[in-house]
Amino acid sequence: MAPPGKWIPSCLTPIADTARVTIEDQLTDITHLSPEELMAELAQPWGDRARPAPLTDLLGAGPRGPGILAEKLWEYWTAAIAPHWPRICAVLEADVAFRMGAMAERGLFALLDDLHTEATVRATTCWWTSRTTRAQPTARPS
Repeated sequence: MAPPGKWIPSCLTPIADTARVTIEDQLTDITHLSPEELMAELAQPWGDRARPAPLTDLLGAGPRGPGILAEKLWEYWTAAIAPHWPRICAVLEADVAFRMGAMAERGLFALLDDLHTEATVRATTCWWTSRTTRAQPTARPS
């Protein structure tokens, strides 16, 4: 549904109202999208590039589009993610617990210390370095 790259349509990653959102909740949110919202969200990242046939079919489905998308995402979830979901949750919850403990022991920047290879913490400054930019301070505690 989304082209290769870093951009994902926001309708595929809705903001949760609770920390314990379920896949069913998220798919229900998708079914509440209007066909126009769905079309705008899914078509925009493709721009002028050719869209894959399944996306073209989905965008042409009109009012059935959101339900079709939710059904296809459920099928994918069931086959690819659901069998591994308990382990995924356990790893994420352990990471949150680890980071909260680090923050409690060593402060806010300890939370970020090993979060990403492009982020580093030196003294009281968090630095962000990418392949295209040199190191820049991104956060300092007040």
